[in-house]
Amino acid sequence: MHLRKLLEKAEGRSEFVIALVCDIRGFSAFSTRHESPDTAMFIKRFYIKLLDLYFPRARFAKPTGDGLLFIFGYTEKTLRSVVEEILGSCLKCLEDFPTLFRDDDMINFETPGKIGFGITRGPACCLYSGRKTIDYSGHLLNLASRLMDLARPSGIVVDGQFLLSVIPEELRKKFIQDKVYIRSISEESPREIFYLKDVVEIPVSAKYPLKEDKWVREVKLFTLRDLSKVPGTLVIRLPRKPVSPDKIRVEFGHPSLKLPGYSTTYTMKFTYSQDAQGPMVKVDTNVARSKEDLKNVKPSANVFFNVDYVPVPEKHAAVAG
Repeated sequence: MHLRKLLEKAEGRSEFVIALVCDIRGFSAFSTRHESPDTAMFIKRFYIKLLDLYFPRARFAKPTGDGLLFIFGYTEKTLRSVVEEILGSCLKCLEDFPTLFRDDDMINFETPGKIGFGITRGPACCLYSGRKTIDYSGHLLNLASRLMDLARPSGIVVDGQFLLSVIPEELRKKFIQDKVYIRSISEESPREIFYLKDVVEIPVSAKYPLKEDKWVREVKLFTLRDLSKVPGTLVIRLPRKPVSPDKIRVEFGHPSLKLPGYSTTYTMKFTYSQDAQGPMVKVDTNVARSKEDLKNVKPSANVFFNVDYVPVPEKHAAVAG
């Protein structure tokens, strides 16, 4: 039946469900290396295998682009058995996924080898028309998607309100209990999660409140003449630890040749590390010196490296270190 017709008589009801969102890791890069028919065939076969082999009892499923949303119903009597089945299927899928398409005659190309799962449970709104389920919505689904995004490079992340006691005892030892900050869910106070041990690597940035980032800048200043004397790698020490490497930006700049009083800047690649003296970034000065505009800059002119980063909040610094 056409969606428009279904919506005319659609109603909503609240249900107790387990929401599971999965995502193929590295799919964006994969799709840029393959023709569209290959990408479409892989996604199709991926959907079919998950529905047939791992989650055939899902009450509802829908694509999310490079993943799937599954909804499972439960009652007081069935909760533990449903949880056991879902977690068992997730663990089996994680184990199988690197070679899942090896014997599939339609897949004659290399496929991504990792997958992540986010799992929540509680009430959600079911939009239905007669006996036809149209969709599910609610806070629970958004949370499952956010948790899935934390399950990197692969693995399972379960909401803490799922309750550890509901996870089968033989599986509990596979999970680590932790607290994280989640965008649009728990930005100022942490939320408890369980994640798969030795598989999931929770990013450092998830350990700090997600208020508006407060960037600081460290500047390294040279004359162009002095820069020519600096060895290939320049080490720039940071007075405070960044919350994570993805919260660092490095640029090289020199006086603008066209607009007096302004600067021309270039984004620089860098490596981040930490030793006994503290955090630091390293940049290749050869790349900076190779900029074509520098040929017309006076040797006595000032050039600079800006390192912009979000530092660990002061009250968390001791714990973070």
